Amino acid sequence: MVFKPWTDQRALRHLLEDNEEDFSTPLHLPNVSMESSEGLKSFTGTLLVIPESLKFITETLNKLYPETSTLAELVIKKKFTRRIDSEDFIEDEQLYAATEADKVHEEIVSSTISITKYTELLAICCVKNYENIDKINYTLVSTSLLNSSTNATIVTLTPGTLPFDQLIATLGGKWSTEQYVQLVPPFVVTGIAGSLISQAQILGKEVHALVLQSEGVPGFEKVNEYAVEEIANLLKDRFKLGDEFTKTLNVVLHSGKSVNNLGLYL
Repeated sequence: MVFKPWTDQRALRHLLEDNEEDFSTPLHLPNVSMESSEGLKSFTGTLLVIPESLKFITETLNKLYPETSTLAELVIKKKFTRRIDSEDFIEDEQLYAATEADKVHEEIVSSTISITKYTELLAICCVKNYENIDKINYTLVSTSLLNSSTNATIVTLTPGTLPFDQLIATLGGKWSTEQYVQLVPPFVVTGIAGSLISQAQILGKEVHALVLQSEGVPGFEKVNEYAVEEIANLLKDRFKLGDEFTKTLNVVLHSGKSVNNLGLYL
């Protein structure tokens, strides 16, 4: 006899379908707003947009540049509606319980993404990794970034499984003077980088993407250590960060604090 494991939680791929079919519970899309964006609109350097799995870059810069300024803040607000149903009726209170069973509880949960300026040449936006329904945040965040960064050059870094023996490849417009391989469809990038590239084409904007050699499932890649070294040298030279940047980054990587979103050490 075969026993099928029981769970009261639907498979992830059904979550959005369930919400769409449940007309009693409205499906609320997130709301993304850019606050205090005057500094971002006037910024003429490079805005580097990275996923949380590459946060070792911001950790390194935070050590070297303790005094930073915030150019803008992206505020993501999501309304959750939950219907409170009670199935535990007391015999003498059935009528009362039945009338109270349709109460609806609403709450708004918000999160903030800061755009931090480190030098006149470099600002960074580190975007967390979203899952399931919250992947819509990528599209909303990328659209807001593209519309607000009127004078900045937008560059995004992303992990990816390159189909050849290279550490870094480019996608979109050419940004670096290095002769990296240019990727073409059907190569796929996910997360904030994928949304930025897609929305840039729709809005008629330009985004430069550098893909770091990685391995693993898309969104959960382990970045190649040599690719990290190469991108660190590129950032050091491009933004005049000095040798201290690469030294500190190496310390951060091996301190056990910088891990990707699977918890694997780089």
